[in-house]
Amino acid sequence: AVDGIPDDCFKKAYQWVADAAQITAIENLEKRHKVKQKKKQALAWSRLDGEAYIYIDTGQPAASELLPDRIGRDGLKFLNVMRMRSVKKGQLIQDPMSQYYGEPEWYEVSSQSITQRIHPSRMARFISSPSPVDGAGKSVLTYLLQPIIAAETARDNTVALTTEALIDVMKVCGLMESVSDPIQEAAMVKRYALARQMKATNRMMVIDMDKEDFDRKPSTFTTLPDVIETMRREAAAAIGIPYALLFGSPSGLGANGETEIKNYYDNIATIQRNDIQPICENIDECVIRSALGSRPEEIYLDWLSLYETSDREKADISLVMANAAKIAIESGVMVADFLTEPLINSWVEIGSFQGIEQSYQDWLAGGGVLEDPADETDAVGGLPGDSESGNVTP
Repeated sequence: AVDGIPDDCFKKAYQWVADAAQITAIENLEKRHKVKQKKKQALAWSRLDGEAYIYIDTGQPAASELLPDRIGRDGLKFLNVMRMRSVKKGQLIQDPMSQYYGEPEWYEVSSQSITQRIHPSRMARFISSPSPVDGAGKSVLTYLLQPIIAAETARDNTVALTTEALIDVMKVCGLMESVSDPIQEAAMVKRYALARQMKATNRMMVIDMDKEDFDRKPSTFTTLPDVIETMRREAAAAIGIPYALLFGSPSGLGANGETEIKNYYDNIATIQRNDIQPICENIDECVIRSALGSRPEEIYLDWLSLYETSDREKADISLVMANAAKIAIESGVMVADFLTEPLINSWVEIGSFQGIEQSYQDWLAGGGVLEDPADETDAVGGLPGDSESGNVTP
């Protein structure tokens, strides 16, 4: 309930779209500062506590406003993830003309008898289920705990019932009078302990024909699995994770829950782009400038989809793209030179034709002209070799 969605949000995370050298520099800096791990941790803690924060340190006073455009190479010093309980917030900014409208006027952190105020621009604030009254975050467990406990209770009670799946009933004449006498009670307990032992050892029940009667009450569990599944489905729906992923069982419209999982992956993409990315905008800007020393406009990050296309689907998509390009060229709408690079980029994005992008770049670097097969063919033998002897050179 707490870690599942953050784990999926950063399972593949994102990639940077830039030149190869720029990507290497940015990714190295992210690894050094563990940027992705800290974003994931902040998201998980916000779901657990209601809020979490990432403090951005650039070597400037914490109380001063963070201006990313003033950060140079190696300007990002460190990132720290802070839990809600370790941070004190000021009053919310009420000025609707302020760029920090709705944010606290300041954050305050205490350590070793020192209290440090932090400007809101230096805190990436992750918030879960914000209150419409004061904007404070709320733990997801406040509304998820009840369906989770219901699912666990249904399972535990079912397990407890299995111990009573088959109950033996012994009918005894004068039972109440017998148990009123301690001596007779001890004799009765010994008697049925012996009967149970004989039944377990020899699968035989010996009873008094006149004073005892034996019966067996079997229990049925036909509907109990449905009860457990219903409770689990409610828990999965509340948590927001498909039943098939949460409990490893098929669900949804398809036999394997494929429709439900696709919808879940779409929801993860929405969280990544609409929640995480805006929150981390200052972090990402600092990362780019600290890694490169500047901010090229063409650089951006692209979240990777969790849904993996099968090889058959990739082949079908590639064929459709190729046919569409062929029709466009033959009809005169586009010329081949204009479509080649976009088509190759599309194939690379879906994972078809491994290595084609590098091969294409190498081909362009070599002049973009294929070697003429006639230059490699001998006029007599048809293959490179000795034209008089006909011997073929390997």
